[in-house]
Amino acid sequence: MRPKLLLLALLMPAAVLNGCVSEHSLVGKWKGKYHGMPAMIDFKPDHTMKIIAKPPFFAGVDIRITLDGTYKLEEEKLTMMVKNIDTGGIPIPEEGDRAMEMLKRPVIGKATFKGPNEVEIAADNQIQSLKRVVSDADD
Repeated sequence: MRPKLLLLALLMPAAVLNGCVSEHSLVGKWKGKYHGMPAMIDFKPDHTMKIIAKPPFFAGVDIRITLDGTYKLEEEKLTMMVKNIDTGGIPIPEEGDRAMEMLKRPVIGKATFKGPNEVEIAADNQIQSLKRVVSDADD
């Protein structure tokens, strides 16, 4: 009987500590850049995402575009796919057409968490740093 009790006593702390280990998650709102544009990215638990970005091709006008899509994070590999771009009915300037097409390309990169509230995404020869929005004042 004692060997079983000793084995249980040895295994119990390992089981408890294993339950306390949590992996970093992208789920939530993040602030940073997307394709070089200032952006707010909301990663949802169902692997959909919404990006609100300020494109540079609307010079002198405070316009935001909304990009809806999906994402997948496997280990460190992050894949982001934009399915829909909404300009709010604002016509795209001629120089923005090419940029809008680039936004529809999949982003495949490496996500490196620097803690629970910061992640670096390396893709397309760039490193973008995202910071988690922890309160509405951070929006």
